[in-house]
Amino acid sequence: MKTKITIILLSISILGYAQKYKELGNDPKGDNIGSAGVDIKSVSMAIDQTADSIWILVDAHDSIAGDWGLALIFDTNQVNTDGKSWGLVNKANNNDLKYDLKLDLLNNKYFPPTHAVLYDTSGKKTNQNIVLLRPDSFSVVIRIRLSDLDQDAKFDVVAGSGSFDGYLYDNLPNAGKLTYDANSTTGIAHQIDKALIVYPNPCKDAIYFNNGSNLTRIQLINLNGTTLLDTEFDTEDPVLNVSYLPSGIYVLQSTDIKNQITKQLIYKH
Repeated sequence: MKTKITIILLSISILGYAQKYKELGNDPKGDNIGSAGVDIKSVSMAIDQTADSIWILVDAHDSIAGDWGLALIFDTNQVNTDGKSWGLVNKANNNDLKYDLKLDLLNNKYFPPTHAVLYDTSGKKTNQNIVLLRPDSFSVVIRIRLSDLDQDAKFDVVAGSGSFDGYLYDNLPNAGKLTYDANSTTGIAHQIDKALIVYPNPCKDAIYFNNGSNLTRIQLINLNGTTLLDTEFDTEDPVLNVSYLPSGIYVLQSTDIKNQITKQLIYKH
């Protein structure tokens, strides 16, 4: 199955439970038109074929705060038509935006929490499962479940950020498309040679690391964005004590020798 996804991001960033993300592309700071909207830094993706889920991680150069919006446009090839055109006025590039599923997110600093709705081509709300997380002030994490996400999943991606006025001001890349291929590393900007495995998850007293020999730092962050632990990684004793933590969900952020950052959700009993 080949699935094309066109993504319009009106403010964004990174994370996802037990996923290994592939960075599809990055974008320089300060190239958004008139310095409007959120300035995109990078886009990464991961898929969970077992759960038929797509994870999308986008980093911004700026902190995400206050009012912001996000729209994700999906061409899933599950309908015979090409879907509808995306109606936003685009002040940047990448105008060919067709979809059969459209996700709207809206964050209002006066009326939390973030509102999320998924529509079909007729404009009707659908009942797909959406998970939205805000692990820190720079990050938004989205998981969307689609039907029958096959092993040969491939995605064409166009990303852009905008502001609350409905205009797009920054594309990533500035023209063209990004590609995610579950069975290939072609065109991927970076990829960790060996997947970092953290176990058990859920955990109770301790977290262990497999393939962690290239790690330099470990941070543990709660979902309010507060850093609870920031320490150098001990490769001689790769065990993290979490017995003192109350039950809940935490973000485990690891940094390797190439200064690449990986974030995972940890469930504590």
